[in-house]
Amino acid sequence: MSTETLVQAPPRGMWGQSSQVTLVRADCWLGRPLDPKPSIDAYVRRYLAAFGPATVADVSTWSRLTGVRAVLDRLRPELAVFADERGRELFDLPDAPRPAPTTKAPVRFLPEYDNLLLAHADRSRFHHPPDAAGIGRLWEVGRHGIGTVLYDGVVRASWRLEHGGTPGAHLSVRHLPTRPTRSRSAIESEAVRLLRFLTSDALTSDAATSDVRFESRT
Repeated sequence: MSTETLVQAPPRGMWGQSSQVTLVRADCWLGRPLDPKPSIDAYVRRYLAAFGPATVADVSTWSRLTGVRAVLDRLRPELAVFADERGRELFDLPDAPRPAPTTKAPVRFLPEYDNLLLAHADRSRFHHPPDAAGIGRLWEVGRHGIGTVLYDGVVRASWRLEHGGTPGAHLSVRHLPTRPTRSRSAIESEAVRLLRFLTSDALTSDAATSDVRFESRT
């Protein structure tokens, strides 16, 4: 039984609509044959380039591979190694950008299933401890298309582009009562930028009647 390596070819979805998944052979998509003996070392380095610093468990969770510790131990002389607050080793590429500890993380609106949140074994690093018990209230069970809002590097809200009910479109930002009061202006400013992009004339006719709405989830 032969097997083929496939890739999902874009576009999977369009603005405001979806389409069937299209799969093509990886060698056809890349325009070259696949390496018959791919390097796991290169694979791990690619992960660290995107998501480091990371623990052994982080790399294993993302890649679904076993034996990751042996790979990182082999690469150790070529990597930068740190320790987090719990004493766990963190591996990174030596020339990767690492902002100063005092650098303020900008507000970021992440799409649904963004790898920034999913590519780690311990996702609590993105949670404000008092919010941990209620973080699930930011999403609705069975409803898709809900993204995540990071403020100061942690999850503080969820977002979704809404249509219907009133003329135009609006960007709904759901947050917990523990959201810092000072965060509203920064989140709203980034939300307006995102909304302008999502409702540009090239994509939808709702641009002139769009707004940002905040909703507290208790």
